[in-house]
Amino acid sequence: MKTTLFYTLSREPELAKNIMRDIIVLFTLDEAKRKVCMLGLLEIADDTMTQKQRSDTIERIAKANDIDLLKALSSFQVLQFLLKKLDDDNFKKATTPELAEDFPVCCEQVDLEIDRDVAIPVFKEVIEYLRSDEILQKYTKINDKKLATSGVLPSITSFGTTVELRAVVGNPFRIGMVADENYDPDIKDIAPVVSILLRADSGVVDEFSFQVSEAELEALIQELHSAQISIRKLQELVTFQNSAATDGKEECSK
Repeated sequence: MKTTLFYTLSREPELAKNIMRDIIVLFTLDEAKRKVCMLGLLEIADDTMTQKQRSDTIERIAKANDIDLLKALSSFQVLQFLLKKLDDDNFKKATTPELAEDFPVCCEQVDLEIDRDVAIPVFKEVIEYLRSDEILQKYTKINDKKLATSGVLPSITSFGTTVELRAVVGNPFRIGMVADENYDPDIKDIAPVVSILLRADSGVVDEFSFQVSEAELEALIQELHSAQISIRKLQELVTFQNSAATDGKEECSK
Protein backbone atom coordinates (compact mmCIF):
# COMPACT_ATOMS: atom_id res chain seq x y z
CA MET A 1 0.00 0.00 0.00
CA LYS A 2 1.17 3.53 -0.71
CA THR A 3 -0.02 4.83 2.65
CA THR A 4 -0.94 3.21 5.93
CA LEU A 5 -4.61 4.13 6.21
CA PHE A 6 -5.59 0.46 6.15
CA TYR A 7 -2.41 -0.97 7.63
CA THR A 8 -4.35 -2.47 10.54
CA LEU A 9 -6.32 -4.56 8.05
CA SER A 10 -3.32 -5.95 6.18
CA ARG A 11 -3.40 -9.11 8.32
CA GLU A 12 -7.18 -9.44 8.08
CA PRO A 13 -8.02 -9.67 4.36
CA GLU A 14 -11.68 -10.62 4.90
CA LEU A 15 -12.28 -7.65 7.19
CA ALA A 16 -10.46 -5.40 4.71
CA LYS A 17 -12.62 -6.72 1.88
CA ASN A 18 -15.83 -6.03 3.81
CA ILE A 19 -14.76 -2.47 4.54
CA MET A 20 -13.82 -1.86 0.91
CA ARG A 21 -17.23 -3.20 -0.13
CA ASP A 22 -18.96 -0.82 2.27
CA ILE A 23 -16.99 2.10 0.84
CA ILE A 24 -18.04 1.06 -2.67
CA VAL A 25 -21.68 0.98 -1.49
CA LEU A 26 -21.23 4.56 -0.27
CA PHE A 27 -20.02 5.47 -3.76
CA THR A 28 -23.23 4.11 -5.32
CA LEU A 29 -25.30 6.77 -3.53
CA ASP A 30 -25.83 9.98 -5.44
CA GLU A 31 -24.09 13.10 -4.14
CA ALA A 32 -27.11 14.38 -2.19
CA LYS A 33 -27.73 11.09 -0.36
CA ARG A 34 -24.03 10.62 0.31
CA LYS A 35 -24.00 14.09 1.89
CA VAL A 36 -26.99 13.14 4.06
CA CYS A 37 -25.07 10.14 5.41
CA MET A 38 -21.99 12.24 6.12
CA LEU A 39 -24.04 14.94 7.85
CA GLY A 40 -25.87 12.33 9.93
CA LEU A 41 -22.65 10.59 10.93
CA LEU A 42 -22.18 12.51 14.16
CA GLU A 43 -25.66 11.47 15.30
CA ILE A 44 -24.41 7.90 15.65
CA ALA A 45 -20.74 8.57 16.46
CA ASP A 46 -21.31 8.47 20.21
CA ASP A 47 -20.12 5.07 21.49
CA THR A 48 -22.45 5.36 24.48
CA MET A 49 -25.44 4.76 22.17
CA THR A 50 -26.90 1.28 22.24
CA GLN A 51 -26.94 -0.71 19.01
CA LYS A 52 -30.73 -0.34 18.84
CA GLN A 53 -30.52 3.44 19.26
CA ARG A 54 -27.93 3.59 16.50
CA SER A 55 -29.96 1.35 14.17
CA ASP A 56 -33.16 3.33 14.84
CA THR A 57 -31.36 6.60 14.07
CA ILE A 58 -29.97 5.25 10.78
CA GLU A 59 -33.40 3.91 9.82
CA ARG A 60 -35.00 7.28 10.55
CA ILE A 61 -32.41 9.13 8.42
CA ALA A 62 -32.75 6.59 5.61
CA LYS A 63 -36.56 6.79 5.49
CA ALA A 64 -36.61 10.58 5.67
CA ASN A 65 -34.23 10.84 2.70
CA ASP A 66 -35.42 7.87 0.60
CA ILE A 67 -32.16 5.94 1.03
CA ASP A 68 -32.12 2.16 0.79
CA LEU A 69 -31.78 0.93 4.39
CA LEU A 70 -29.10 -1.68 3.63
CA LYS A 71 -27.05 0.90 1.73
CA ALA A 72 -27.48 3.36 4.59
CA LEU A 73 -26.31 0.78 7.15
CA SER A 74 -23.21 -0.04 5.07
CA SER A 75 -22.45 3.64 4.46
CA PHE A 76 -22.75 4.65 8.11
CA GLN A 77 -20.66 1.67 9.17
CA VAL A 78 -17.75 2.58 6.94
CA LEU A 79 -18.01 6.28 7.76
CA GLN A 80 -17.70 5.37 11.44
CA PHE A 81 -14.61 3.29 10.64
CA LEU A 82 -13.00 6.19 8.78
CA LEU A 83 -13.99 8.70 11.46
CA LYS A 84 -12.25 6.65 14.15
CA LYS A 85 -9.13 6.69 11.99
CA LEU A 86 -8.93 10.42 12.65
CA ASP A 87 -7.22 9.54 15.93
CA ASP A 88 -4.67 7.34 14.16
CA ASP A 89 -1.22 8.96 13.83
CA ASN A 90 -0.66 7.25 10.46
CA PHE A 91 -3.94 8.70 9.20
CA LYS A 92 -2.89 12.18 10.31
CA LYS A 93 0.48 11.95 8.54
CA ALA A 94 -0.96 11.01 5.14
CA THR A 95 -2.33 13.75 2.87
CA THR A 96 -5.86 13.53 1.50
CA PRO A 97 -4.64 12.92 -2.11
CA GLU A 98 -2.39 10.10 -0.83
CA LEU A 99 -5.29 8.46 0.97
CA ALA A 100 -7.53 8.79 -2.09
CA GLU A 101 -4.88 7.24 -4.33
CA ASP A 102 -4.38 4.46 -1.82
CA PHE A 103 -7.99 3.32 -1.91
CA PRO A 104 -7.86 1.64 -5.38
CA VAL A 105 -4.63 -0.08 -4.35
CA CYS A 106 -6.37 -1.50 -1.28
CA CYS A 107 -9.26 -2.73 -3.45
CA GLU A 108 -6.88 -4.49 -5.82
CA GLN A 109 -5.23 -6.28 -2.90
CA VAL A 110 -8.57 -7.83 -1.91
CA ASP A 111 -9.63 -8.55 -5.53
CA LEU A 112 -12.30 -5.86 -5.82
CA GLU A 113 -12.72 -4.06 -9.13
CA ILE A 114 -13.57 -0.36 -9.13
CA ASP A 115 -13.59 2.57 -11.52
CA ARG A 116 -10.60 4.67 -10.44
CA ASP A 117 -11.96 7.77 -12.18
CA VAL A 118 -15.07 7.59 -9.98
CA ALA A 119 -13.58 6.17 -6.79
CA ILE A 120 -10.66 8.54 -6.25
CA PRO A 121 -12.62 11.85 -6.44
CA VAL A 122 -15.46 10.54 -4.27
CA PHE A 123 -13.13 9.05 -1.68
CA LYS A 124 -11.20 12.33 -1.61
CA GLU A 125 -14.49 14.18 -1.01
CA VAL A 126 -15.31 11.87 1.92
CA ILE A 127 -11.88 12.25 3.53
CA GLU A 128 -11.96 16.04 3.13
CA TYR A 129 -15.34 16.16 4.85
CA LEU A 130 -14.18 13.94 7.73
CA ARG A 131 -11.16 16.22 8.14
CA SER A 132 -13.19 19.42 8.10
CA ASP A 133 -13.25 21.66 11.19
CA GLU A 134 -17.00 21.01 11.52
CA ILE A 135 -16.48 17.28 11.99
CA LEU A 136 -13.24 17.43 13.96
CA GLN A 137 -14.59 19.87 16.54
CA LYS A 138 -17.82 17.94 17.07
CA TYR A 139 -16.07 14.57 17.15
CA THR A 140 -13.53 15.90 19.68
CA LYS A 141 -16.41 17.13 21.83
CA ILE A 142 -18.04 13.67 21.68
CA ASN A 143 -14.76 11.99 22.68
CA ASP A 144 -14.20 14.47 25.52
CA LYS A 145 -17.71 13.82 26.81
CA LYS A 146 -17.18 10.07 26.57
CA LEU A 147 -13.93 10.38 28.54
CA ALA A 148 -15.67 12.45 31.21
CA THR A 149 -18.56 10.02 31.61
CA SER A 150 -16.26 6.98 31.77
CA GLY A 151 -14.87 8.10 35.16
CA VAL A 152 -13.05 5.49 37.25
CA LEU A 153 -15.81 2.88 37.52
CA PRO A 154 -16.38 0.03 35.06
CA SER A 155 -18.66 1.06 32.17
CA ILE A 156 -21.30 -1.15 30.62
CA THR A 157 -20.38 -2.44 27.16
CA SER A 158 -23.34 -4.70 26.38
CA PHE A 159 -26.35 -6.35 27.95
CA GLY A 160 -29.00 -8.92 27.15
CA THR A 161 -32.12 -10.58 28.51
CA THR A 162 -33.92 -13.91 28.25
CA VAL A 163 -37.49 -14.70 29.31
CA GLU A 164 -38.65 -18.09 30.55
CA LEU A 165 -41.54 -19.74 32.35
CA ARG A 166 -40.78 -21.84 35.43
CA ALA A 167 -43.01 -24.38 37.09
CA VAL A 168 -44.55 -23.75 40.50
CA VAL A 169 -44.12 -27.22 42.02
CA GLY A 170 -46.48 -28.26 44.79
CA ASN A 171 -44.51 -31.37 45.67
CA PRO A 172 -40.83 -30.45 45.10
CA PHE A 173 -38.31 -33.28 45.04
CA ARG A 174 -36.32 -33.66 48.27
CA ILE A 175 -33.42 -35.79 49.43
CA GLY A 176 -34.69 -39.21 50.41
CA MET A 177 -37.53 -39.23 47.86
CA VAL A 178 -37.49 -41.62 44.90
CA ALA A 179 -38.03 -40.18 41.45
CA ASP A 180 -39.91 -43.10 39.92
CA GLU A 181 -43.26 -43.50 38.15
CA ASN A 182 -45.07 -42.85 41.42
CA TYR A 183 -43.49 -39.42 41.98
CA ASP A 184 -45.93 -36.59 41.21
CA PRO A 185 -44.38 -33.07 41.24
CA ASP A 186 -47.92 -31.59 41.33
CA ILE A 187 -47.42 -28.60 38.98
CA LYS A 188 -49.72 -25.89 40.33
CA ASP A 189 -48.83 -22.90 38.19
CA ILE A 190 -46.16 -21.23 36.07
CA ALA A 191 -44.07 -18.16 36.94
CA PRO A 192 -42.37 -15.83 34.42
CA VAL A 193 -38.69 -15.02 35.09
CA VAL A 194 -36.36 -12.62 33.31
CA SER A 195 -32.60 -13.29 33.29
CA ILE A 196 -30.40 -10.22 32.75
CA LEU A 197 -26.76 -10.19 31.61
CA LEU A 198 -24.50 -7.16 32.00
CA ARG A 199 -20.97 -6.84 30.57
CA ALA A 200 -18.48 -4.17 31.62
CA ASP A 201 -15.20 -2.93 30.16
CA SER A 202 -13.15 -3.57 33.31
CA GLY A 203 -13.28 -4.79 36.88
CA VAL A 204 -12.53 -7.99 38.77
CA VAL A 205 -15.78 -9.40 37.34
CA ASP A 206 -16.57 -8.04 33.87
CA GLU A 207 -19.73 -10.12 33.36
CA PHE A 208 -22.65 -10.33 35.78
CA SER A 209 -25.98 -12.16 35.47
CA PHE A 210 -29.05 -12.00 37.69
CA GLN A 211 -32.75 -12.80 37.52
CA VAL A 212 -35.90 -10.88 38.40
CA SER A 213 -39.59 -11.63 38.65
CA GLU A 214 -42.17 -9.76 36.60
CA ALA A 215 -42.88 -7.39 39.53
CA GLU A 216 -39.16 -6.79 40.14
CA LEU A 217 -38.63 -6.14 36.43
CA GLU A 218 -41.38 -3.50 36.46
CA ALA A 219 -39.77 -1.86 39.51
CA LEU A 220 -36.37 -1.87 37.79
CA ILE A 221 -37.85 -0.32 34.63
CA GLN A 222 -39.52 2.41 36.69
CA GLU A 223 -36.27 3.12 38.54
CA LEU A 224 -34.35 3.44 35.27
CA HIS A 225 -37.11 5.57 33.76
CA SER A 226 -36.97 7.93 36.73
CA ALA A 227 -33.19 8.21 36.28
CA GLN A 228 -33.74 9.08 32.60
CA ILE A 229 -36.22 11.82 33.58
CA SER A 230 -33.73 13.16 36.14
CA ILE A 231 -30.97 13.34 33.53
CA ARG A 232 -33.20 15.30 31.15
CA LYS A 233 -34.31 17.69 33.91
CA LEU A 234 -30.69 18.24 34.93
CA GLN A 235 -29.72 19.05 31.35
CA GLU A 236 -32.57 21.56 31.14
CA LEU A 237 -31.59 23.29 34.38
CA VAL A 238 -27.84 23.53 33.79
CA THR A 239 -26.18 25.42 30.94
CA PHE A 240 -22.51 25.36 30.04
CA GLN A 241 -20.89 28.47 28.60
CA ASN A 242 -17.55 29.43 27.12
CA SER A 243 -17.52 33.11 26.25
CA ALA A 244 -15.37 36.23 26.13
CA ALA A 245 -17.32 37.47 29.15
CA THR A 246 -15.59 34.86 31.27
CA ASP A 247 -12.15 35.62 29.79
CA GLY A 248 -12.25 32.42 27.79
CA LYS A 249 -12.84 30.31 30.90
CA GLU A 250 -15.58 27.74 30.87
CA GLU A 251 -18.45 28.54 33.20
CA CYS A 252 -21.24 26.34 34.53
CA SER A 253 -24.45 28.04 35.60
CA LYS A 254 -27.99 27.16 36.65
